[in-house]
Amino acid sequence: MKKRQWAIIGGLLILVAAFGLKNKLSQSTETETPKSITRLKALRVDEVKNGPVFLNISVDGPVQAQQKIDLFAEVNGVLSLQATKFEAGRIYRKGEILLDLDNSEASSSYRALKSQYTNVLGQVIPDIKIDFPTHFDTWYKHLQNISAGKWEAPKSTNDEKLRLFLSARGIYSAYQNAESARLRLEKYQIRAPFDGSITEAMVEPGQLVRVGQKLGEFMGQGKFEMLTSLSTTEAPLVNIGDTVYLSSSESGHEYKGIVFRKNAKIDPSTQRLNIYVLLEDARLVDGEYLKGTISGPSLNNAMALSRKLLHKQASIYVVKDSVLAEISLEILHQSPEEVIVRGLKNGDLIPQKPIAGAYVGMPVKIISQ
Repeated sequence: MKKRQWAIIGGLLILVAAFGLKNKLSQSTETETPKSITRLKALRVDEVKNGPVFLNISVDGPVQAQQKIDLFAEVNGVLSLQATKFEAGRIYRKGEILLDLDNSEASSSYRALKSQYTNVLGQVIPDIKIDFPTHFDTWYKHLQNISAGKWEAPKSTNDEKLRLFLSARGIYSAYQNAESARLRLEKYQIRAPFDGSITEAMVEPGQLVRVGQKLGEFMGQGKFEMLTSLSTTEAPLVNIGDTVYLSSSESGHEYKGIVFRKNAKIDPSTQRLNIYVLLEDARLVDGEYLKGTISGPSLNNAMALSRKLLHKQASIYVVKDSVLAEISLEILHQSPEEVIVRGLKNGDLIPQKPIAGAYVGMPVKIISQ
């Protein structure tokens, strides 16, 4: 009997010990389990300050001489020998002879027609003195000038009878024939239309030149224009007369120009509008590539931001009550690196850098500057 009682008591003690061990292990497990902690995203912010933002639109493109022409022959002839050889790099002043063709035949024809006009004019002078005495001095002086080698057009008159009389005597037709020969004679000499230099020479002295043959290329100095293009949103912001600041990465030179032409038609191949910039600088070289900015108008109540801060292309995160909120923006202008926007209020806090994994309602901690 006693053995049975001791066995029961021992079993109870074992159960109590097992139950106590279980509770102890359970408490130990609860103690070791860490409590979940909410981690705050630390970031630096900028305070929004809206105001006027001066627009700078990036442009680039090649420059070319504003005055550049191809030289062609209008008459047949042999290129005569000149003191200054016609070759690339030669500099000429306006009016200097670039090319001189043999004009002996054309010169002879002009002299003959000029002499014929002088003879016809001399035959009508006595009749003018008798029938139109008030016009005699004018026409007699004209005859003296022609005879002295001073070529000039017949004097105009309001007297209808005199005009019919001169026409019937062949005065006007004789003059037109001589004038046509004179103009043709001038085509045997090609003169510089402006100050510049030869950039391409395609003929040699003594060579036979034919009508329509290209002789070379002549380029002016100092005046250049640059062709660039803008998007359909940027083009309306640029006006004729806007200042353009440009530079060359090759030479390091800086230039200042103005917008002087805008194309009203979109280029189908690029879907952009062409803008032309006028530059006056002797350091420029035809074909040089320039980059720079156009100083456009100021945009009021706006702010410039890094494009990296944009979310969904036209939204941005702001910090409100220690959490992130999202605000939609009005994009006024954008460049590869920044955008000019409206929609933010003065005093709004925006992150200085993009936030990885950001979402609306994300708790954040602002780090003091």
